[in-house]
Amino acid sequence: MALDPNFAGFCMAPRSAGGKEASQIIKNSKKPVLLMFHSPECGHCQEAKPVLQSVSCPYRDDVEVVSVNVDDAAELADEHKIESIPHIVSFKGGQKVEEQVGFDEKGGKERFQKMFEKLLGDG
Repeated sequence: MALDPNFAGFCMAPRSAGGKEASQIIKNSKKPVLLMFHSPECGHCQEAKPVLQSVSCPYRDDVEVVSVNVDDAAELADEHKIESIPHIVSFKGGQKVEEQVGFDEKGGKERFQKMFEKLLGDG
């Protein structure tokens, strides 16, 4: 049986960053950026992470995917008005493109896919 190369196990996990580092990534990245604000204690966040990792696999060379723990980045979370997690925010050229709040395992994969397509101008 052949293994699916898009299986999350073959993709690196999103890069973890603190608030200051994430801010610099947003400002300085030549690629679009997708930030996932989360907390280790958040059940929906833990469900969303492997789905986001799997969906991001084909885009790993085109989009910088960054994981931000709100417990360690309160200032950045406040700056982006993060009130509920998981909260995914995409940026292009340092400007906010789109946000998704929460995670529903029934439609979450498709929502993430559309977010990447919009970010890259394919949707």
